[in-house]
Amino acid sequence: MPSGNQIILFKGKIMVFDNFKLNPLCLSIMLLTGSVASVQAAVTADSSVRQKINVVTNSNGSEMVHINAPSASGVSHNKYSRFDVNNKGLVLNNSSQSSLTSVAGQVAGNRNLEESGPARVILNEVTSNRASSLQGNLEVAGQSAHVIIANPNGITCNGCDFINTTRNTLTTGKPIMQYDDLKGFSVQGGTITVTGQGMKDNYSGYTDLIARAIKVNGPLEANNLTVMAATNDHIAIENNVVVAKGKTNTSNPGVGIDVTNLGGMYANKITMVANYDGVGVRNAGEIKSLGDLTIDSMGHITNERTMMADNLLKLKAVGDITNNGKGLIHGSSLDVAAKNISNSGTIKANNATLNADSKFYNQNIVNAQGNMLINAVDFENNNGFISADNNLTIDANRVSNTQSQAIDHNITSVDKGLASGAKMTITADQLVNHGTIFAGGDMSLEADAIDAKHSNTIAYGNIDIKTPGKLSTADAFIASRLGNVDIDAGSVSNAETTSWFWGLFSSTDNYTGEVQAAGNLTYKVKNATDNYNVLTAGNKLAVEAQGDFDNFANLTGLNVSLTGDQIVNYGQVLGLASIDVDAKTAFGNGGALVSLQNIELNAPQVANTGVISGAQTTIYAPVYKNTGDIKGSFSVVGHLKPEQPETNQPNVEEVEVENSGENTKVARTIVIGE
Repeated sequence: MPSGNQIILFKGKIMVFDNFKLNPLCLSIMLLTGSVASVQAAVTADSSVRQKINVVTNSNGSEMVHINAPSASGVSHNKYSRFDVNNKGLVLNNSSQSSLTSVAGQVAGNRNLEESGPARVILNEVTSNRASSLQGNLEVAGQSAHVIIANPNGITCNGCDFINTTRNTLTTGKPIMQYDDLKGFSVQGGTITVTGQGMKDNYSGYTDLIARAIKVNGPLEANNLTVMAATNDHIAIENNVVVAKGKTNTSNPGVGIDVTNLGGMYANKITMVANYDGVGVRNAGEIKSLGDLTIDSMGHITNERTMMADNLLKLKAVGDITNNGKGLIHGSSLDVAAKNISNSGTIKANNATLNADSKFYNQNIVNAQGNMLINAVDFENNNGFISADNNLTIDANRVSNTQSQAIDHNITSVDKGLASGAKMTITADQLVNHGTIFAGGDMSLEADAIDAKHSNTIAYGNIDIKTPGKLSTADAFIASRLGNVDIDAGSVSNAETTSWFWGLFSSTDNYTGEVQAAGNLTYKVKNATDNYNVLTAGNKLAVEAQGDFDNFANLTGLNVSLTGDQIVNYGQVLGLASIDVDAKTAFGNGGALVSLQNIELNAPQVANTGVISGAQTTIYAPVYKNTGDIKGSFSVVGHLKPEQPETNQPNVEEVEVENSGENTKVARTIVIGE
């Protein structure tokens, strides 16, 4: 015979009877006529515990729990064999007085709280093996409180909402109690799922989802949201922060936090933590924060759709971070750190720092409106576009920048390669540029070896290129639009060599490179060099070779100076104001030296088979041979030019001259030291 609190549906109305006994005959008649239907309670107290909660059904079909009196620390510990919230809603009564609620209207006071007063924390622990389903509003009557639902079997939220709560925590952990005070949770399994109509918790201060695995297949809205996937002996909430303090269980579900294409997280602040070895985070939906967004994973982080933060967006993974295809990662400030970082989507920020312990790989768009810093062991930009409106700095053991399409040296805009609005800095052991590197300000490229074949290197400020090894410049275009260019290389190579049949046949193709500077151009080479690079300076062009230097290209500047061991010119050297050549062993000209003003040659031996044309040409050489054409005023001095000119007395020296050229004016005896 039914007794105690009974829920009866009679003629479409729900009736609640306290301590009511129904005559069996009456009950049988009502059941036979269909006038009554049993209603299963969504919330059932654990009958095995001494301190039992009191559950009632309100007149509108919602349920209400008269919670237990709190401990001295303010924790009301309530145990259930079943804890669900139906679409009518659930009230947790935290008031000893009658109060008005949104879910159930006016409700009676909770007599359990008459002596203790309201609870600070309402802990709802499920002790059976039944998972919880939350499909309606959960409201605290009376004083607001921190509501905790702890169910190791799992929790599903489909249209759940929270009213009059300070904080809401859903967890599959078992509460850790000490002297009736809640110290945290032990999480060893279980899944929290947000699906369908999702979860709304916009009015409480904090929202926590703590489980071994969390799946978001619907919208999740909160103010300050923490999502933690963990298996840990002790997870606590300290200073409003969820922290894992205990021993981690290494059980690995692969993806600990999974946001599907139907899911989304929307909050003022979002913190996501995958806290045990190898567990990852996957987002195929939307994760948007009006403040900070932090994701910390002991495994991989994969983004296939949208991650956005109005403030800091911080991604940290022990494994890899991958932004795929249509994926967008966008933060005001971006901080990304992982073993490998791979981007085929879009990454944007005001300021960005990206650190890869191993490889950084990009084949689409990475942009910062301010500054960008990229650190990696291996950096590769494959037909992508990495740009910063201010400074871009790349530091890696190996840097590779390549483009699939042919390089256009007459570019007017940049949409591939590496670009900065201000300074560009690249430091590497090996730098390979087969694309475009552009800087709106200064540019600094420094590596042990630089391969710049078939590339553009362009800056509006100064360009500084340094390598103690080889600089390969076949079909390279290096230009400073408004500044100076300083190249300091161990050697410069302009040729590409291809061999077949184990070296029995080989061919060498020379691709002319070009270096331009609006101001000064300094071209330093430590080893013997055959130069096919066209060098052009708006002001001074200085070629400084520590070995032999053979020139096959056009060298142009207002003032041109060439220094080296043996210098041979087969190209054209044009110095509008002056040309100065200083060779330690010999200078030979089979091309053209042209200046509107002065030409000065200084070498132990000088031979000309080409053209020398200047208003005044002076040759300092003990040995001089001319079979070419010399135009303009011309004189030969029979010794090298002294570093410190003597002024005490004139010297007269003889010079060995062999001359068969045309239009040549030779002074066999020259007075020097004036």
